[in-house]
Amino acid sequence: MGLRDILRSMVGANKLRGGDPDEADFSWTELGWDDLHREELRGGDPLGEDLRGVDLRMACLRGRDLRDADLRDADLRGANLNWCDLIGANLSRANLSGAEINWATLIGANLRGVNLRGANMHGTNLRGTYLKGARYDSRTLWPDEFEVMKSGAVKDGVND
Repeated sequence: MGLRDILRSMVGANKLRGGDPDEADFSWTELGWDDLHREELRGGDPLGEDLRGVDLRMACLRGRDLRDADLRDADLRGANLNWCDLIGANLSRANLSGAEINWATLIGANLRGVNLRGANMHGTNLRGTYLKGARYDSRTLWPDEFEVMKSGAVKDGVND
């Protein structure tokens, strides 16, 4: 899904009023993946597969279908990823500090080297998730009964 599709979804969410993005002239803008921070991009169609390095700080992605998305090096600080489908997604080296990731599905996702400091993952399904080298701290909230010590994630101040 390209930028035009994102704009179309924003029209449906009343983010852009009064116009069809297929008809509008956006040539004057510098809209790109960098400009999605603080946007509300809930539900709906998949955002797309290639979101490498995208700035999604504080974005509301609640309920998005992000299956198999490439979110390597993405900035998701403080983002709302509650109820997201992240099955098979690659989030390696992404910054998820302070993110809300409650009741999301991350089965088989790659979270190698991810920053999870202060992230809240209550009720999240982390089955088969690769967490080697992911960093977390005392504020990070893991799903009940998740065995973080066996996950490969590293707590700040331990083994530094």
